[in-house]
Amino acid sequence: MTRRTPFNVMRHADWDVAPRHPEIVVPYLTTALGGSTAAAIAANVIYYAASTAITSYALNALAEQQMSAAKNQGSLLNFRGAAEPHEYVYGRVRKGGVITYMSSSGAKNKYLHMIITLAGEPVESIDDVYINDQIVTINGSGFVTSDPWASKIRIKKYTGTQTSVDSDLQSETSGTAGSVGANFIGYGIAYLYVRLEYDGEIFSGGVPTITAVVSGKKVKNTSNVDQTYPASANAALVIRDYIRSSYGLDDTSVDDTYFAAAAGDCNDNIPLAAGGTQKRYTIDGVVRSDVPIGQTLQDLVRSCNGALFYGGGSWKLKVGVHSASVKSFTLDNLRSGISLPTRASRRDNYNSITGKFVHADADYVEADFPAITSSTFLSEDNNIANPLDVSFPFLTDPSRAQRVAKQMLFRSREQMTFTADFDLTALGVEVGDIVDLTISEYGWTNKEFEVGAWSLTRGDSGAIRIAMTLRETSSAAFDWNAEESELLANNTNLPAINEVPEIGVTLSQEYRAVNQNVTNAMVIYVTSSSFEQIDFVRIRYKKTSDANYKNLGQGRLPSGAQDVARFEINDIEVPQIDGAAINYTVKVTPVNAFGFSGAEVTTTINMTADSTPPAAPTNFDHLLSGGTIFLHWDAVADLDLSHYSLWYSSNTSASFGDASVQRVIAKIARPATSVTYPALAGKFFISAIDKTGNESTTADSLVVSPSELPQLGTSVTHTESTTFVGGKTNLTASGGALYMTSYSSAGSTGTYTFDHSGAGYFDVGTSRTVRLSYDITQTRKHALASGGSINWDSLPGNWDTWPDNWDTWTDETADFADFSVQVQARASADASTWGTWKDASGELVGRYIQFRAIFSNTNANVTPSVTLLTATVEY
Repeated sequence: MTRRTPFNVMRHADWDVAPRHPEIVVPYLTTALGGSTAAAIAANVIYYAASTAITSYALNALAEQQMSAAKNQGSLLNFRGAAEPHEYVYGRVRKGGVITYMSSSGAKNKYLHMIITLAGEPVESIDDVYINDQIVTINGSGFVTSDPWASKIRIKKYTGTQTSVDSDLQSETSGTAGSVGANFIGYGIAYLYVRLEYDGEIFSGGVPTITAVVSGKKVKNTSNVDQTYPASANAALVIRDYIRSSYGLDDTSVDDTYFAAAAGDCNDNIPLAAGGTQKRYTIDGVVRSDVPIGQTLQDLVRSCNGALFYGGGSWKLKVGVHSASVKSFTLDNLRSGISLPTRASRRDNYNSITGKFVHADADYVEADFPAITSSTFLSEDNNIANPLDVSFPFLTDPSRAQRVAKQMLFRSREQMTFTADFDLTALGVEVGDIVDLTISEYGWTNKEFEVGAWSLTRGDSGAIRIAMTLRETSSAAFDWNAEESELLANNTNLPAINEVPEIGVTLSQEYRAVNQNVTNAMVIYVTSSSFEQIDFVRIRYKKTSDANYKNLGQGRLPSGAQDVARFEINDIEVPQIDGAAINYTVKVTPVNAFGFSGAEVTTTINMTADSTPPAAPTNFDHLLSGGTIFLHWDAVADLDLSHYSLWYSSNTSASFGDASVQRVIAKIARPATSVTYPALAGKFFISAIDKTGNESTTADSLVVSPSELPQLGTSVTHTESTTFVGGKTNLTASGGALYMTSYSSAGSTGTYTFDHSGAGYFDVGTSRTVRLSYDITQTRKHALASGGSINWDSLPGNWDTWPDNWDTWTDETADFADFSVQVQARASADASTWGTWKDASGELVGRYIQFRAIFSNTNANVTPSVTLLTATVEY
C-alpha cells in the first residue's frame, strides 16, 4: 500500500482495492519549497530551515504556517470523503479518524458496522476511547460498559500489527452487501472496529463521535532501537524519523552524531513552577500526508525552537539550547566590508506572543496558552503593542508551550545581523554554531552570534573566503526559571462544554383513586445543586427481572430557585395484596444544552401492594320484619373504598376474626350502606374493603337475640357429637372430636354430612317454609403440636396480627383465624331430587331438609376440631 496516498471511504471488501488519489511526493515538495528538482528542493530546505530557525519563526509570513498547523493538529471528529489523506501519529494524542468502511446487518439493519482509521502506520497502543467527549470503559469482549451506551456499542482496537480479519466483522456481515473476506486485514493500519446496535433513545442524536488517545509510532533512536512512549515523543527522534520516512523526506542521510546530541538536549529535565520537572522538548501530534513536507518540517522544528540544516551530505539538527562559542573572531579574520542592520522593521518587531496548543489535560482540546509579554520590549516600542499569534500543533503541555514561545519572543528581539567574508579559520564553523566577535570599534568583546548562513566564495583576487551571516544571540534568550503561568482557562468559573453536574435520584410510591379506580404511581425525584447547567434528564426504567428498559422519555428541569424535579410513571404494575414486592430499576441521565451526557444514576425501589386498610363502618344497626333482618350503617369515607362484607356467627360472644365468624355476604358494593338478610339469632359484623383488597382491621357489630325473632310453632334440633356417625370425606372422628384426616397443606377441605338421628334429613311433614339455624363448638388443632403447644416457628403471619396475648400464642387452640367450618343446607320435596346447597341461615322451602359441614384451613397443618354440631329447623 502506498503510504502517502489517501483513503477512499467507499465500502470495499479489501483494503487495497479502494481507488486512490494520484498524489505524488515531489509535487508536494515543489509546491512547498519552490523547487523543481529534488536537488533544488533539498537546497531550499537547507537554507529555509536553517535561516528561519535561527532568525525565529516569528519573522516568517504566518498564513501558510497557520494552515499547516490546523491540519497537522488532527481532528476530534469522524469523517468521510471521496479521498482522504493518511495520518501519522507521533507521541501521544487524542484523535478521530476517517470512516473507511460502513455497513449494516441484522433484521431491519439492526447493527451498524464502521471502521475508523486512526493512523496509516502501526502505533504503539490505542488507549482511552471517548464517545462524545466522554471516556468509556470497555470489557474484554469489546462492549462498552459505560452508560448510556452499555452493551449497545462494541469497540475493538487494532494497532496495525494485526494479521487477520476481525472475526466478528467477517461473521456478522456475511451474506450482506458489506460482507468482507479473509484478506480484509488492514495490516499496517491502526483502526477501531465499531459496531452499534440500534436504539432510538440512546442514538436519538445520531451516530456518536468516537475518538481515541493514541500512543503513536515507535520511533527509533540513533542506535536503531525502537522507543516506546514517552521516549518515542523525543522531539529530535521524531524529526529524524520524519526525515527518514517514506511519507516525509524519505532520506536516510542524517547525521546521527548531531541527532544524538539534540535528543540528549530534548531529554533534559526542566523544573516546573508547580514542582517537579518535564522533558525539555517533545512532539505529540498528527502529521497529515496532504500537508506539504516543508510546512510539516516547520511545525516540527518550531516545537523545539531548533535549526535543521543540510551539511556535509547529511541532515543535522540543533534544538533550542544555548551552547558555548565554538570559534572566536576579530577584525583580523575579516576579508570584506561589513553589513550590520541593527533593527528589524516595526512589522517584524514583536513584543508579545500569544497562541494555541493542544491541551492534553483538557481532553486534547485546542487551548490558548498565557500570553508571553515583555514590559521592556513594550517600552522600547513606545508602548505600541505588536503581538504575534502562533500555533503549536505538536505541543500538548501548557508549560512547554510557554517555554517555546518565550524563546521565540526573546530570540526575535536580538535583531542585529552581521554579514561579512571571513578567512579560512571559519572553515570549521557550521550553520547553527555559536561564534563570538571582538571588535573594539563596536564595543564588542566576545559578543555571541549564531551562524545563520555559511558558504564558500572567492574574493576579487581569487582567494577563497567564507561568507557568513550571523545573528546576535545570548544565553538570556534561552533562560527559563520555572516561570510559566497557570493556564488562563483555569481562571474561569464557566464549566467546560462537556461538563454535566451530578444529580441525585430518589424514588417513592403513591396510591391514588381516579374515577373510583386505584392507580399506582412511581414518583422520581431528581435533585441537583446546578440545575441551570442541565437541559434535561433522560429516564429509563424496567422491572429489575426484565431484560430491556422502557423509556419514560426526556424531562425538562425546573428553572429558578427550585432544586427538585418530579417525574411520575403512572399505572405501574404492583403486586396483589399479600403478593411479593416487585422490584424496579430506574436509570436517570442528565444532559446539558450541548448534548453531553453526565454520569447516569441507577437506583431501585420495591413496589408493594397498598397495605393500608380502610376505616371500619360505624353505627351498625338493624330492623326485623317477619323472617328478614334489615341491616344499615354509615358510609366509610375512604376514597379507595371498594365494598363492604357482612359476617355472622351464631356465638353472640364472638369477636371479629374468630374462626366461628363466617363471611355470609362477600360484597356489598359502594355506595350502598344497607342490606337484607334472613333473620337469625347471633352476632353480625360489617367490614370495609378497599380496591386493593385490604380489609378493615375491625368491624362494627350487633347482636340479634333469639327473643327478637318471631316465634314459630315447631322447633326441631338434631345434634351430631361424640361419634359423628354421618358421612365423612377426609374427616376422622376420634376422642369425641371431628377433624380433617389430611391437612398438611393450606387449602385442605373435608365434608361431613349430618346423620340426622339416622334419617339422613329433617322431615317437616309437608312442603313448607322453614327457618334454619345451627351451632358449632370447635377449636384449633395443629399437626405439630406436642402437649397442647406448638413451636414459635409454626406461628403464622406477622407479630402484630396474632390474637390475644403473648402467653397464648403457642397454644395449639389459639385462634389465628386460619380454619373454618361452614354449615350448609338444602331442601327436597321428595327426598330424591335435591336443591343446591346454601348457607344454613334464613329460610328454605321443602319437606325434607338436609345439613352438611365443610371443613377448611388457610395454613398448613391446621384443622378445625369440632366437638358439637347442631342443626335446627323451625316452622
